[in-house]
Amino acid sequence: MSRELRNKIAELSNRNNIELKAEVLELGIVQDIDKLNSNLKSDLKKMVTLQHEADKVRSKVFSIMRKAYDEAKTAQDKLTGKFAQYENATLEAVILFNSAKKAAKELGVDYNEVKGVKDLQKSVAFYDTMVDEVRIDVTGITYNVPNI
Repeated sequence: MSRELRNKIAELSNRNNIELKAEVLELGIVQDIDKLNSNLKSDLKKMVTLQHEADKVRSKVFSIMRKAYDEAKTAQDKLTGKFAQYENATLEAVILFNSAKKAAKELGVDYNEVKGVKDLQKSVAFYDTMVDEVRIDVTGITYNVPNI
């Protein structure tokens, strides 16, 4: 066999080997792609299930929050009704003070020297402060709660 012929046979032999390796490599890549695709599809199904579970939990949380809000709003409305009488008492005190000042002036008496006026002023000032605090407490029950 001539040297040239041997070289040609070796060359063809190497080409088949290379082509075979390429086909094996190609087959391996295709298998890897198929496996990854299968895994992704499986994971997607699991994520959809997880998403449905999260939706159920979220729905339950909103239901609980809605019920709590409704109960808080009902209690707030009742407290607001009870509180109204106390707000009016401050107005009555202002009217009484003005009447007492007017009467004292007409009689030529120093209003601040009328018995009980200073104590009443202190009581009304404290009462007024409490009315403001209670108003904030009552109206604040649902102030920062989103209406669900």
